[in-house]
Amino acid sequence: MAEVKQNIITQGMSGAIGKQVVFKRYGNRTIVSAMPDMSKVVKSKKQKAENSRFREAIIYARGQVADPVSKAEYKAKAKGMQKPHNVAIADFYHAPEIKKIDASNIRTAQSLTIHAVDDFKVVDVLVEIYDMDGILLEEGHAIEVREWCWSYKITKIMAYHQLHILVAAFDKPGNKCVQELEVVLD
Repeated sequence: MAEVKQNIITQGMSGAIGKQVVFKRYGNRTIVSAMPDMSKVVKSKKQKAENSRFREAIIYARGQVADPVSKAEYKAKAKGMQKPHNVAIADFYHAPEIKKIDASNIRTAQSLTIHAVDDFKVVDVLVEIYDMDGILLEEGHAIEVREWCWSYKITKIMAYHQLHILVAAFDKPGNKCVQELEVVLD
């Protein structure tokens, strides 16, 4: 693979010439390489599934950079030679993570604190509270109190001795993380 520096003939080029040479742009650099021969490659089911998921990521990223507000958000997270499009693709691939569900104030303050993180941002946290028979007592959306910290105010007085809490965190592309917690009340 050759690297071309400050060549006025290849400056700004990207794409393929015939099926022999490929020009790739990385920032202000142009990389020239031979066109890969994929004609004899037989893809596995897993590779086909990943290609399909990547197509979905590309569609998602194109939609995000077409929206000026969303593009600005992704651009703010870009590092080095990354473009908003690349950050959006990475976001599509990474689900949020629930680090902690704090139920220590459930009796006194009638609230839960949820620590949820994502490589880009968590956009919603949904809380469902069940009794031990699996009957839904209440559900609702937590409110973001600061980055990575969400609070859910319980609306009904809990007269139960044991609860099953289900928390789901969502990121911008719609990826979901679910965590469950059993709480024994004194």
